[in-house]
Amino acid sequence: MFLKRLEIRGFKSFADKTELEFPKGITAVVGPNGSGKSNISDAVRWVLGEQSAKSLRGQKMEDVIFAGSDSRKPINYAEVTLVLDNESQTIPIDYTEIAVTRKVYRSGESDYFINNQSCRLKDITELFMDTGLGKEAYSIIGQGRIEEVLSTKSEERRGIFEEAAGIIKYKARKREAEKRLEETEANLVRVYDVMNELEDQIEPLKEASEKAQTYLAYKSDLKYLDISLLAYQIQQIDSEWKQLDEDKSVLDDELANSVAVLNSKEASHTELKWELTKCDQQIDSLQQKFTELSTRLEKALGDEKVLLERKSNNTSLIESLELESKELRLSIEQKTHLYKNKEENYNDLKKQFESKEAELKSEINRLEDYESRLVNQDEQTEALKAEHIEILHQQTSANNQIQHIKQAQEATLKKLSELATQRATIDENLKTVARQITEVTTTITNNEQELLRLKEDVTNTQQSILNQQNVIDDSYQELLNTNQLLESKKGRKKLLLDLEAEFAGYFQGTKEILLAKKRHASQFQGVRGALVDLIKAPKKYEVAIETALGSALQNIVVDNDKHAQACIQYLKEKGKGRATFLPISIIKGQAKRYRNVEQVEGFVGYANELINVAQDYRSIIDSLLGNVLIAKDIKTATNIARLVDYRGRIVTLEGDFISPGGSMTGGSQQKKTSSLMSRKNEITSLEKEINDLQNVVNSKSVEHNKHKSGLESLQAQIQQQKAILDQTQNKAIELASKLQKLEQELSYRNENLQMIEQEQHHYNNEQEKYNLTQLEQEQRLVKLKNEQQQIEGQLNTHQQQLNEQRAQQHTTSSKVTDYKIELTKYQEQLKTLDEIRARDITEIQELEKRLQKLTDDILARNNQQQEIDTTVNSLKETIELDNEQKANMQRQIDLERVSRQRMQEQLTKQEATIADLTKKTKELEKQIHQIEVKTNRFDVELNNALNQLQEEYEISFERAINEFPLTEDPNVIKTKVKELKRKIVALGEVNTGAIEEYQRVDERYHFLKHQREDLLEAISKLNHVIKEMNVEMEKRFLDSFNLIKDSFSKVFQQMFGGGRASLKLADPENVLTTGIEIFAEPPGKKLQHLSLLSGGERALTAIALLFAILRVSPVPFCILDEVEAALDEANVTRFANYLRKFCDQTQFIVVTHRKGTMESADVLYGVTMEGSGVSKMVSVKLEDVIDLDIEREAIEAS
Repeated sequence: MFLKRLEIRGFKSFADKTELEFPKGITAVVGPNGSGKSNISDAVRWVLGEQSAKSLRGQKMEDVIFAGSDSRKPINYAEVTLVLDNESQTIPIDYTEIAVTRKVYRSGESDYFINNQSCRLKDITELFMDTGLGKEAYSIIGQGRIEEVLSTKSEERRGIFEEAAGIIKYKARKREAEKRLEETEANLVRVYDVMNELEDQIEPLKEASEKAQTYLAYKSDLKYLDISLLAYQIQQIDSEWKQLDEDKSVLDDELANSVAVLNSKEASHTELKWELTKCDQQIDSLQQKFTELSTRLEKALGDEKVLLERKSNNTSLIESLELESKELRLSIEQKTHLYKNKEENYNDLKKQFESKEAELKSEINRLEDYESRLVNQDEQTEALKAEHIEILHQQTSANNQIQHIKQAQEATLKKLSELATQRATIDENLKTVARQITEVTTTITNNEQELLRLKEDVTNTQQSILNQQNVIDDSYQELLNTNQLLESKKGRKKLLLDLEAEFAGYFQGTKEILLAKKRHASQFQGVRGALVDLIKAPKKYEVAIETALGSALQNIVVDNDKHAQACIQYLKEKGKGRATFLPISIIKGQAKRYRNVEQVEGFVGYANELINVAQDYRSIIDSLLGNVLIAKDIKTATNIARLVDYRGRIVTLEGDFISPGGSMTGGSQQKKTSSLMSRKNEITSLEKEINDLQNVVNSKSVEHNKHKSGLESLQAQIQQQKAILDQTQNKAIELASKLQKLEQELSYRNENLQMIEQEQHHYNNEQEKYNLTQLEQEQRLVKLKNEQQQIEGQLNTHQQQLNEQRAQQHTTSSKVTDYKIELTKYQEQLKTLDEIRARDITEIQELEKRLQKLTDDILARNNQQQEIDTTVNSLKETIELDNEQKANMQRQIDLERVSRQRMQEQLTKQEATIADLTKKTKELEKQIHQIEVKTNRFDVELNNALNQLQEEYEISFERAINEFPLTEDPNVIKTKVKELKRKIVALGEVNTGAIEEYQRVDERYHFLKHQREDLLEAISKLNHVIKEMNVEMEKRFLDSFNLIKDSFSKVFQQMFGGGRASLKLADPENVLTTGIEIFAEPPGKKLQHLSLLSGGERALTAIALLFAILRVSPVPFCILDEVEAALDEANVTRFANYLRKFCDQTQFIVVTHRKGTMESADVLYGVTMEGSGVSKMVSVKLEDVIDLDIEREAIEAS
């Protein structure tokens, strides 16, 4: 595998799309300082995943995008594509060529692609793991990076060794495994916490579940017996009700007969009224026709008058048209005569034009002959002028060269002066560098103390984050518990609302009417609703009000008796049971009040006053509860009953009651789970509870978010602290680097002194060359001036001859122009005459058309006169006929009015008969109503029994008969019911929800138990995997380290020509975390710390380490950015030879200024930067590169 191509666009100084092809071997990239060479190595590091803008010599990632210049606009994105040849399948994917692309926009967004397929940064990082090509690998050594290898801490230096050992991928997998292990252990702790909580709940729930199951068994038996008894009672009541229904049927038949006769009479009456109406309509129709006939007659008389006037007007118009026609004929004759005269003038003028045209052609031929001679003379003159200009150009060139030489001489003298000044400056710089070294050493000491303080701050903040996380977990659990309770309440509310929507618990007849109103509201507009839906009672009075009203709660309130009758008829037609209706317009209730009742202790109030109800329904409530008093208990009720002489009905808050006359009903009663009024109150109560709980949830959610915000604030604080810590650590590295650079600068200044002396010698030689060249150019200039004078004499002679010929040509040209002007005048006159002739012909044609139109109009007007005469005669006949029809119609209207008078008399007699029949019908209806009053009493009893079935068991009568038949004597069943109720009371408080709750908790406990086993197994596996990876990484690292260690020793001796060097593990007991120490002893020196080596020795040591690693673990390609800058020429040569030695197995791309490195390259790329601030690639020859290097060294020395 090798680097095939690099494509750059918009990255740093490469604004335009730039492609660099890299063959195998060594490629050198050269160019002046600041031209953008190092941006190429930055581009490779960036596309391989570098995320640190600082490592790319920027402040933020957007800095890598071309920012524009004085002449170029900024670009919105940067894009780099790295193309690798993968024929050898070094990277194990099915592509022979791999293109990795990275793109960043000014908005901060980034895109990554592998072979044009979108991917993640992680995919690119994993792709190059353990290949030696990562962003931090030893395959890319940028500016200053060669020094960092030696100057960084020993622990931080191990990164390149891990890459060489091929354990980077193992380390990444280990980090993932450790992260998963932490998450799994955290999950296990949570599972243990939940299991401990559930273990405390299971036993109590188990006991409650068994008790609830016993209770449900008793309830099931009680339900069967109670329902069968109620069904039996309903059957008995229904039998008696049917007998009354038969009696009512007989009266209904009589009523039907009476109504039939009445309907017959009313039909005859209606028919006679219809005949009377038809007679009225016939009279109205005849009267309308009479009016229309009169109108038509008047219109005909008017039309006749209009036509006679039109005939008179036409006669006058015909006379006027004939006069105009005569005048037009005279005008046409005059126009035709004038046209003939103009035709003769046109022909004469055309002959004159043709004569002048022949004379013009003769003069043009003469003019063309003169012009041909002038062309020849011009060509000779132009040739002399060209020769004259060439001589002038040569003179200018010679002058320019002389001027250029003078400028070069001035520049050389100026340069020599500058070099003298620079030499004086170097001494001053040496003193400054020594002072700076002292200052940097002091700063390093202060920075180390700051590092200790910052690390302590980070530890304290981490503890605060841990404490805050515990607070968040507690608040989340509280929020979760409250939310669960809220959802439970919402579920209960939804269930009750669903029951309300389905009218569950209502009698069949009531339910059917309410459903019908819901589905067909327009057909049941008079239905207000069930009484229970129209009233509200405080919860403490709920039992008392329900007892007082009983089944009347399901009575349906309607506007009037007609609506009640319509609903009853609907139930009969549908066969959907019965219902009781309360017409607002009929029921007039009156509340009864008793003296001194209010003074009785325990008296609560009158029932009708304890209910909230709209004013429209107040009379109904008064009729039902106006005689009902509410007492605290049965004792108070007894005292009140005695006071009112047992005339009213007294109901206690617990549901016991005393009826008028003294009968008392009471005792314990089972709580009704489906009470209609309690259901509505429960919905209202649930709405308040849900609202309160929702407020609690919102409050806890805000509190929880507040804790989370506190955590985020602490996390941001620790990030800031770590950032400051990183900055301080980076500052320590920068200070160490700065100290090293200052030492290098001291050496660099001494080398500059030698270079200045060489440059002074060079510029003195250049000055002698410039003097010799100036003398040669001045001699050449004298010779050119003599040649110039000869050519100027020849040009004057030719110019005189040319002027004479041009005068003759001008005379002839003037004659030609005169002829053309005269011909143009003739053409204009001919054109004008031609236009006048055409216009005259058009006018004559228009006059003839107009004459024809007048003739046609006269003929048309004569025809209209004949049509008017015909129409007038027709109108006279129509008028005579309409007068006769009008008289006949008046006679017919008089006959119809006589017939209507007879029908009105018959109608009066029929109305008297209908009144008698109506009276008889009302009498029959009264008798039927009396029977209905009796049946209503049975309805109440039947409804009470049906209500009990529906309220307590939510079952219809039909299902009760079929599913719960009476199997024993009713008295025996009553005894069994009493015994079952006693057993249920003995059980005490029962939680039926415990059955489902126990099952849910038990299932969850076993599920968590299974999860615990899975988590324990997963932890064991992860620990085993991590242990195996540690063993494998240690083995690989040690094997690779020992090989690199031996290789480094050999390469160091070869690079230095002797000496010795070695590598050592700082902590051999901890192979996976130990740092790596480097020891170097150049020839003739003692073994010493790396920081005490000279700049060149340190650079050469780092290069030796790089080559040692490449010997052990070769990489497909390696990018070196000015790594040999600090080496002298001899060591540069050694460096270049080593490059050549390794280029068979590794492809090298070298950014360099050094001639020795360039000479070893197979391919050279030149980078230049024009005034626009944009880097461009140019082809560079080897000799050009050598000159460029010499020029660079001269510039640096200045």
